[in-house]
Amino acid sequence: MRFRQKLYLVVFGTVLVIMLVMAFAQVRGIEKMGNSMEKTMGPTMKEQAKKIALLESEKYALMIDERLHPLKLVAESYGSSIGTEYMMEEYIPHYSQMDTFWNIVEKKLKELKASDGSIINAYYADRSGRLEIIPPAELPPNYNATKSTWYIQAVNEGSFWMEPYTDIVTNKTVISYITPVYYNGDLKGVLGIDIDFSFLYKEMTSARIGQTGYLFAIGPDGTVVIHPDRELIGNMNILTEEGYSQLASAVTNEEKGVVETELDGKVVVMAFARSEITGWTIVAVAPEDELIGALVTSLNNAKSEASKNLVFSIGLATLIAFGLVLAGVQYLKQALKPIDKLTNTAELIAEGKLEDARKVVGSINYPYRDDEIGKLITAFEAISRDMIGTLNGVIQKLERLAEGDLSNGLSIEARGDLQDIINALRETSTRMRTLIGNIRRIGLLLDQQASVLARISENVHGSVEHVSDAIGQVSIEAQRQQESINEITEGMRIVSQVTEDTYNIMEEFERAVKEVTRIASEGRKKGDSAVRDVESIKRSMDFIDEAVRAVNEMSKNIGEITQTIGSIAEQTNLLALNAAIEAARAGEAGKGFAVVAQEIRSLAEESKEAAETIREIIAEMDKKVGRAVEETKKGVDIVSNSTETLNESLGYLGHIAEMISSIGDRVSEVKEQSERTKEEVEKALRAIENLVASAEETTASAEEVHSTIQEQRAEIEVLREEAKKLKEIARELRENVEQFRL
Repeated sequence: MRFRQKLYLVVFGTVLVIMLVMAFAQVRGIEKMGNSMEKTMGPTMKEQAKKIALLESEKYALMIDERLHPLKLVAESYGSSIGTEYMMEEYIPHYSQMDTFWNIVEKKLKELKASDGSIINAYYADRSGRLEIIPPAELPPNYNATKSTWYIQAVNEGSFWMEPYTDIVTNKTVISYITPVYYNGDLKGVLGIDIDFSFLYKEMTSARIGQTGYLFAIGPDGTVVIHPDRELIGNMNILTEEGYSQLASAVTNEEKGVVETELDGKVVVMAFARSEITGWTIVAVAPEDELIGALVTSLNNAKSEASKNLVFSIGLATLIAFGLVLAGVQYLKQALKPIDKLTNTAELIAEGKLEDARKVVGSINYPYRDDEIGKLITAFEAISRDMIGTLNGVIQKLERLAEGDLSNGLSIEARGDLQDIINALRETSTRMRTLIGNIRRIGLLLDQQASVLARISENVHGSVEHVSDAIGQVSIEAQRQQESINEITEGMRIVSQVTEDTYNIMEEFERAVKEVTRIASEGRKKGDSAVRDVESIKRSMDFIDEAVRAVNEMSKNIGEITQTIGSIAEQTNLLALNAAIEAARAGEAGKGFAVVAQEIRSLAEESKEAAETIREIIAEMDKKVGRAVEETKKGVDIVSNSTETLNESLGYLGHIAEMISSIGDRVSEVKEQSERTKEEVEKALRAIENLVASAEETTASAEEVHSTIQEQRAEIEVLREEAKKLKEIARELRENVEQFRL
């Protein structure tokens, strides 16, 4: 096994042992933590399970109270309202047997049913056994409500809630509230409402406590009134069941609480809470292990997470250890790299590759020269410095000569045959430096003469360029002048044509002005006729306005008369009521008078209703008449404004006719000026045509001179190019010689 492999084995073994020790310690720590948590949290989890069950029972007890309490208050309020109706019996004997009383009861029962959508039926039974039910229902023949159990229980015990039952027709779960009706401490009847209890019933029977736990309700006597198993409703009483003895004892003594007992072979938690409204006790039953199951699951999940974290930690530690091992191996490689290079250097020296050996030794970067490896590197550097340094000096001088560097001599010294080679190189360098210096001087003179020739040709070329440009500019200006004159000529022709067109247009405009003047005069005559028609319409609108206002006043008088009729009807109604009360006091002798008083009261009511109807019609008619007054007023205003506007328009029309007549005079003057302008433009056009002919002759002469200058310019350009070529040759010679440094 090599030395490097032994070092690697030691590093890997050490890291592996450390990792195994850490993994064992973490596994033991997690096991101890889990056992400690189970011992500590066991009692707490049981208490938490009891609280969960108690909260469920309290929640549903509160739901029942919140739903039924408002309905209880509404029923008692309407019961009290029906009781106050019995006050009329103090004035009208047997009033509670009259249809008037039962009509009022029917109305109140309808209002009671409509007050909440969950009320299915509302009913009232009096002491005689008569029953009024909303919505109406068919009752058995000779039905007497006072014989029913709910009536008897209300009379004996007062208000109570009946146990839930399933309606055969609607299949709804129904609960009833029964309350007695009193007046001055005397029982008058019993009021009841049937309530749709389906929603709460379904929610309670379908609720689950844990996984298999459930809810049920018991009445004040211990009988089951709500249960997921319908067969137990009304058939089971916890006071007589052995399995519920602890619950029965707790329910009897407390409003709410929790008991722990055994049921069907399982340890269960029974939590209960009492409804204040119904007096029922809501019981939540659930196996204890299911209630704490979530907490146990959380604990197991915590252990599982700890195990996962352990695996993750071990994996992370493995990665870190692997990284450290790689770093250690990399460090060892760096530490052993100088030895590898020294071994390579020895092999190169043995093969005679001295320069390669020198480079390898020089590339070794090892700062610790006091240790064994550092001393070995120093020894190899001393070997390469003498022999390899001498050969390198000779090679560098030859490379500089090849590059053209003759400035420095060969300063190194050697021994034996190498010294003769160095002397020969020094002599060759001296001779080449002298030769290259002479060539550089000749090239410099040639370059100077070529520059003089090129400068002379440039000057001649520039002079010819200036002359050519001047002649070209003269030619261009002559052409531009000719084009400008042509444009002026064309413009004068257009001006001449425009002047002639203007003259023709002014003649047509003069005729149009005369026609407009004639039309304006006719329009003024027709406008006078329109003003007279509008004034006639205004008089008609004034008459309509007066008529509508008169109708408005009449409707107000009718409204006052109707109000008087209503007041008389109210007084008549009050007198009829007083007469009915007096007839009731008179007994049998006043019955006939009571009938008459009732008829008078009915007629008074009808008169009041008719007066109210007339008042509404008058009010509606008053609104429409008021709107008609406003619209008529707007129409009068519009007609008045139209008359004024039309008069103003006629004034403007007359003024326009006068202005148009004045414009006609001005148009005649403009027409005469246009005719004089046309004659002057024709004279100017003839003078410009003569100027065009002269400009064409000047342009032809300038073109001829410009052509001659262009021919001379081409010959001078050839001379200029030849001078540039000579200068380029001299430049290349100078650059080649300057590569040698003397």
